[in-house]
Amino acid sequence: MKHFLETLMTVPEAGELLRRIEDGGCPAAVTGLQAVQRACLGAAVARAAGRPAVFVCGDEGEARQLAGDLEALLGEAPVTLLSREW
Repeated sequence: MKHFLETLMTVPEAGELLRRIEDGGCPAAVTGLQAVQRACLGAAVARAAGRPAVFVCGDEGEARQLAGDLEALLGEAPVTLLSREW
């Protein structure tokens, strides 16, 4: 997965997102992607930045799916906070 995430960062938009984050342009919103594409891009940017990322999801099902995708991509289970846990 590491090679996949590194290759994904060669996409110009991914590099621009990372540059904006590193320059303090947070939070950043990504729209127009399918759920698995958001997970891939988010994992690639988080790995390239060397820091954790925060994702906001529309519902618990989407959060669980994203958490599963991120675990597969990054090799560690992400922390999930569902709305009823706040």
